[in-house]
Amino acid sequence: MDGISAAASVIAAIQIAGQVFDLCRKYYLEVKDARKDIQRLRDEVTSLQDVLINVADLTDAPGSAKSSILALNQPDGPVQQCRTELIRLATKLDPGQGKDKMTQLGLRALKWPFSSKEIDKAITTIGRHKMTFNLALAAATHQSITSMKIGTYHRLRLLREISLSVENRCSARKNPQMVISARSVVRL
Repeated sequence: MDGISAAASVIAAIQIAGQVFDLCRKYYLEVKDARKDIQRLRDEVTSLQDVLINVADLTDAPGSAKSSILALNQPDGPVQQCRTELIRLATKLDPGQGKDKMTQLGLRALKWPFSSKEIDKAITTIGRHKMTFNLALAAATHQSITSMKIGTYHRLRLLREISLSVENRCSARKNPQMVISARSVVRL
């Protein structure tokens, strides 16, 4: 799977998380007896969205960091599992057409569809997904830093070799000013 389709999968999860957030907001405004649970779920989904946005940014990362997002997006991998959980939540939260019929009859249409235990389980599951994604972000960051260190080390070695070469040529020509200048570069 390439980086573009991996990014599309993560973006789809971000959009579904947004739908869950919007549905939670609707319940929060209309249902009075489960506000704490609604707020907890809404906060966890918002936090997940923030992490997923950072994961989606990995598609622009160079080589080895991009491999982290590809690993997350395997079939039945973390991104797919997260999407499945978010779809499950959105489906259970969506009141569907029943709300329209209840409104026509003048009845209160929304009832919070989760128990506190179900919310605890959903929050734990979302938290595990966030932890997985944060670990992938940390791994990508580590890979990028390691790559930069290796590149810097090689450039520094090359610079020292060039400086020594210049110093040797200057010594051969008996140009002391150039030797001092080349030695200062070697000490870097």
